[in-house]
Amino acid sequence: MGLDSLLRLHINNNRLSTVDPQWFRALPHLEVLMLGGNPVEVLPERGFSTLKSLRSLVLGGMGLRSLAENALDGLESLESLSFYENLLTTVPTQALRTVSGLKFLDLNKNRIKLIKTGDFQDMIHLKELGLNNMEELVSIERAALDNLPELTKLEITNNPRLSYIHPEAFLQLSRLESLMLNSNSLIALHQHTMLTLPSLQEVSLHSNPLRCDCLFRWAPDEVSHLRREDSRTNPPTPRTVRLIQPQATLCSEPPELRGRRVREVAPREMSASCLPVIPPGYLPFYVKVREGWETAAALQSSCRTSTKHLLGDSFWNQSWSYPCTRIKRLDRLRLRAATWQPWRDSIRRPPPGTLQIRLRVPGPNSIK
Repeated sequence: MGLDSLLRLHINNNRLSTVDPQWFRALPHLEVLMLGGNPVEVLPERGFSTLKSLRSLVLGGMGLRSLAENALDGLESLESLSFYENLLTTVPTQALRTVSGLKFLDLNKNRIKLIKTGDFQDMIHLKELGLNNMEELVSIERAALDNLPELTKLEITNNPRLSYIHPEAFLQLSRLESLMLNSNSLIALHQHTMLTLPSLQEVSLHSNPLRCDCLFRWAPDEVSHLRREDSRTNPPTPRTVRLIQPQATLCSEPPELRGRRVREVAPREMSASCLPVIPPGYLPFYVKVREGWETAAALQSSCRTSTKHLLGDSFWNQSWSYPCTRIKRLDRLRLRAATWQPWRDSIRRPPPGTLQIRLRVPGPNSIK
């Protein structure tokens, strides 16, 4: 039997430093290719274009830092793709768009910092997506996942710095049933997020520093009071979303609710107002500034707030929370050992979910 009948090829964990497209010309029926564990930092353009029958491609642990736009060209039958444990810092959006039939995507354990708007868009056959174990991931922006009509399972877990998910991060995910968000640094999951997922059956939020306030009122009683928007029924029908491991899903804040199980806290016990929060780890560790009173730096950070909090005197009376400190009024904002002095006329009204401050510093300085 010749190689033209080969269906599976495992050449992982060797010392291959490159991938030669010529290797695969004699393998027209190959369905599974495992290349993981080889020190290949750059994939060639159209390197797999002859593998028209390939259904599963594993590229884990190779040290990949980026992907050319046409690196996956020609994989017409590809359904499963794994980039587990590489060095990707951004989602390879353009390359992924060339594999239109993809159903399972594993981006776990990469160095991606932000899931940006449009990173996962119009992947109409994708069923499962893994974004787990990312040490650098801090935020998921609006419409980061948009128009994924077949997606049923989304895993975003064990990301120690992930502290912010935009209320409209997940759009047009009409069949999503399982949302795994445990073991991150999330303070809350906005009710609007839940309402945009009409088929959701279960959500996992345990092992997060959850703040049980008004944003979290949907969580008690297994969220049975959420309602599904349905054009065929008026008013909308109630639905139940199961909370996975409810005994381990605990309130961390406010102090009077600390340690309580979320599902056992009555909605009326949740705070009537929301405390705006600058997510842990989102601000930079240091910012260098130039000499003089001119605008020295622009800092934009995702925060739990809305534009109404940034209007007039009400903005200055808010109490903003940041790790290790709590600040009354923004005329002095402390970040670790540094002192930030935002000027009132330099604070702009940004979209909901962000805080933008322009800093002017008197004299030569470097904030660390």
